[in-house]
Amino acid sequence: MWSSSAMSLNLYYVRMLPQPSKCALNIFFFFPLFLALLFIRMWHSSLPTTKQINILSTSYDLNLSYAQESTDRDDRFLKIMLSKTKPTQRWKNKEFLQSKLKIILLWNSWNSILDFPTKRNSRQRFVFFQLETPTRYNLPNILDDYHVGHGYFDWTMTYRWDSDIVYRGDYGYIVEKSAITSSGIRSRQLKDWSYRIGKSQNSQIDRSKERKNSTSMANIVKRKTKLVAWFVSHCFTHIRREEYVYQLRQYIPIDIFGACNNRDCPYDCNEMLSNDYKFYLAFENSWCPDYVTEKFYRPLMHNTVPIVMGGADYNRFAPPDSYINARDYDSPKNLAEYILFLDNTDTVYIRYFEWKKNFDILLPDYYGLCDLCRMAHDTTWPSKIYSDIKQWWVESAGCENNTIKYF
Repeated sequence: MWSSSAMSLNLYYVRMLPQPSKCALNIFFFFPLFLALLFIRMWHSSLPTTKQINILSTSYDLNLSYAQESTDRDDRFLKIMLSKTKPTQRWKNKEFLQSKLKIILLWNSWNSILDFPTKRNSRQRFVFFQLETPTRYNLPNILDDYHVGHGYFDWTMTYRWDSDIVYRGDYGYIVEKSAITSSGIRSRQLKDWSYRIGKSQNSQIDRSKERKNSTSMANIVKRKTKLVAWFVSHCFTHIRREEYVYQLRQYIPIDIFGACNNRDCPYDCNEMLSNDYKFYLAFENSWCPDYVTEKFYRPLMHNTVPIVMGGADYNRFAPPDSYINARDYDSPKNLAEYILFLDNTDTVYIRYFEWKKNFDILLPDYYGLCDLCRMAHDTTWPSKIYSDIKQWWVESAGCENNTIKYF
């Protein structure tokens, strides 16, 4: 943008000059012009460079732009701009081969194998894009097709940490307050929470502000008068989470909102969590590694302690003492006893909010698109192809189906 503008300005300026004499060029004129052009070039090189990538997805044409601070491999991205335009028709191979599209996202909204392009040019990458689990979307009409299932996809972009691009999207993630969030999740993952928390606590901290925040959180805790809430729309799941809730409900009160109980929140659900409830059931509808959705981060954002149940290693997604894992308890009864203990012991309960001093919730988290864009422009990125996408997506997913041993 800056380059074209500067060039247009200078060309216009040259056109307005008087014609030089036929015998010689006026050096007193061209030397200042040369210096001006040199200055503009140096100024332009110091500005963020904007790169652009056209992405064709199953539902939208996405135009993704990002600006980077440097040309280093560890670029930090400044912004993402998405423009969405619904495709008007299925792709025709001839038009597709001639297009400038660089990335093609293929995900679960596809219903027909006829929607998939069968040819591509060497610049294009086919990306398997999926945010749900294979227990919900195993995509048999697509992945069982020999052409699409074998040697078709270049990259994967899912919630799984072994994907080529880890994409959280509307699921969210947690970040250090001091961290620059405009980079992909792999550069932001926090594996050693104790080290991170210790490092943050030893840094320069405004103690007056910290005391003020602690007092504010104590006041929030004191006004909470209700115990557990659960927002649910999938009433029956193959992992039978609803059975666990039924058993837990024998020992403590649980208010259920949503279609499964025909009960709406009396006012804004998020405000209700923050104001009224101490705990929230963040029970996933599938138990698969790395599958942690907004069910987990929503209560963290709204001053409520999540009680989690899923197949993920939650230590990878949040610091200790920010949540309660139901699978750490032998039975729903044992979990209920601990919840009642916290309800009657504010000094222990309030420790579940200590993490707020050092971390923030990023919801949504769209910066996986930055990783996708960087990979598309990285000419040194090694070529890759999935010989059997179904084996990777379904058979190696590691999802649990037999949960009866837990309750």
